[in-house]
Amino acid sequence: MFLKASFINKIPHFKSVLAIICLKLVFIACSMTEVIPGTFSSSADFTSPFQNNFSIQDSQPPSQIRSVQLYPGENRAGMPAIVLGGNNTLTLRFDQLGTRPDMFRVRFTHHNSDWSVSNLIPGFYIRGQESDVIVENEPSNVQNPAYSHFEYTFPNRNIRFLVSGNYMIHIHDYNSDERLFSLPFLLHEERGAISTEIESLYPTQGPSLLMHQVFSEYHYPNFVNMPNIDLEVFFVQNQFLGRKKLADQTDMSRAGVFRTHITRENAFPGRYEFRQLHINRLGTDTRNVLEFRPETIPPRVILDRDIVNLNVQPRSERQNRFGSPRNDTEARYASVHFELEVPYRELDTEADIFLVGPFNNWNISERNRMQFSDEIGRFTGSALVKEGIYDYKYVVLEDGIIDDLRLDASFADSRQEYAVLVYYRDPQEQFDRLLHYYSFHTQ
Repeated sequence: MFLKASFINKIPHFKSVLAIICLKLVFIACSMTEVIPGTFSSSADFTSPFQNNFSIQDSQPPSQIRSVQLYPGENRAGMPAIVLGGNNTLTLRFDQLGTRPDMFRVRFTHHNSDWSVSNLIPGFYIRGQESDVIVENEPSNVQNPAYSHFEYTFPNRNIRFLVSGNYMIHIHDYNSDERLFSLPFLLHEERGAISTEIESLYPTQGPSLLMHQVFSEYHYPNFVNMPNIDLEVFFVQNQFLGRKKLADQTDMSRAGVFRTHITRENAFPGRYEFRQLHINRLGTDTRNVLEFRPETIPPRVILDRDIVNLNVQPRSERQNRFGSPRNDTEARYASVHFELEVPYRELDTEADIFLVGPFNNWNISERNRMQFSDEIGRFTGSALVKEGIYDYKYVVLEDGIIDDLRLDASFADSRQEYAVLVYYRDPQEQFDRLLHYYSFHTQ
């Protein structure tokens, strides 16, 4: 360093020349990072108006886009995460209601560990085209409503990814370039090795709510010099990336091992519950179905009432966050009517209760607000849902905070899914690489 500094100081006008070069480089960089129409500036992010939203994306798709799915390979239950540079692919599926299908444009953005947009330009993280087009579709064989089914698989011959990390896929209207919806996915490396452990916690006072405290032990690769600075570990429950939790407790007492965990106060609910909707075959699959009205447009399904704390059935398996809609062209859509009975004085009749599930991308939406009916003394709501099997929940919204536990029984044993994400801040390029991804289920 001293020789280099001495050498620079001896060159006449070197500092002036260096300043000019730096200005030119800044000008070039600004030109290269010009915002492409329909995409996002580097300052954009996907923060939700709610403090604890389930999803990363900031809104649900428009009403004509339905049954959105994104999954690895043929594993419809898996988190949309694949190994960078491997042979695996991700599959995007969705329906567009109506008889005149549109064309769609696909774009991708790279994101930091907190899901803010990274400072990388597309040419650094994508090889090939910066955007792609979805044209081919399969029209449904049913009406009222009719729809077209779209499928897009990537990476493909037009799109290859060069770096690991958090990504978003953005679907735009081809003609107007309006962004219709966005979904997160993960490209990870297989660097190092990880092991995990779950500790079950019971509070000594108050209601007996089981909590899960997650511990991880990451054997990091040799190029990680300062793990306490360069590494971040996040835990995700049930594929809800919007509710990721940073492992804020670290231990580096063993060489080459980065131990992390979340505090007891930040633990996950260990009996996180989902209600299940079975409408795989309208008119024949009658589980929880009180009445089926095929003569209406669209057909109407009236479910048996849900009762808080009484009719939650323990299950060892659950559907993935996108549900399992039927993908054949004979599958129909129905307006599904939900009723929720809340114990007296548990909630005010003016409470903000919402129905969330794969049919609205787990987002709070006025379309799925539950309204109290004085006539029957219950909260009622509806959603347009394709034949299939889905998990759903009722949540309460108070002061911008989603309370998704108040209407749960919290006593039914249920299997939980966890994922561990290990990020490394690249010191040269200043972006977050996803060195390792690991998922597991509780017993």
